[in-house]
Amino acid sequence: MSDAENEIRRLEDAIAIKVNFSKVAQTRLENRLTRPNEEMCQDNVQFGLQDEVKQLGATTQALQDKLRQQQSVSSSLLFMYIRVPTCQGKLEKVREFEWSGKGQGKIFFWNSQGK
Repeated sequence: MSDAENEIRRLEDAIAIKVNFSKVAQTRLENRLTRPNEEMCQDNVQFGLQDEVKQLGATTQALQDKLRQQQSVSSSLLFMYIRVPTCQGKLEKVREFEWSGKGQGKIFFWNSQGK
């Protein structure tokens, strides 16, 4: 559980860093495009800034996807952690029933709700 929580925190920190870098790159690109008394021309620096903004956006999106996936895994682990004692209690009741001789030859089915 703590590994999943640490991974979520690490991903959130990485996303925050990438968002800040992206804002800086976007500001630099905008400043370059709106320079007063300058002719509007495209050059390698502008193309580089545009590529940087695109790459940072793609990286941020990939990190957000990974974060959502990790949160889903963490949620599933928590759900399972909560359900284990309930399932163990029901399993013990079935074993007691079988050992008492009342359940000989019977097949037990578990539904997905654990009822």
